[in-house]
Amino acid sequence: MANDLPELNAVLFDTLRGLNNGSIEESKAKAIVKVTDGIAKVAKIQLDAFKMTGGASPVPAVLGNEMKIHPQIGSPDRHTQMTQFAVKLGYKNVTTAIRDMGKGEFDKQFKESQSK
Repeated sequence: MANDLPELNAVLFDTLRGLNNGSIEESKAKAIVKVTDGIAKVAKIQLDAFKMTGGASPVPAVLGNEMKIHPQIGSPDRHTQMTQFAVKLGYKNVTTAIRDMGKGEFDKQFKESQSK
């Protein structure tokens, strides 16, 4: 077993085929799904940590060595970028920036800051 996402998908599809052709019992299929759910949850936690640290934490092992992480995946999401921009402008958060500047002006300046 490769212990990566492609292998996990293969196991799940093999389980589905086994259920369809009767070669696997429902209780065993449920156990397999329960274990894979756990693996997926751990991978999600690891991926969230990778995102939150801007790529400083390790790539989740379940993604496998051959998987490529898009450079943007380690970047803050749009909300975080907007919050950082509002703070840079001297506001406490996006809401106060929009309240004082107006949504149109905030959006315009934020967009301009992203193109630099």
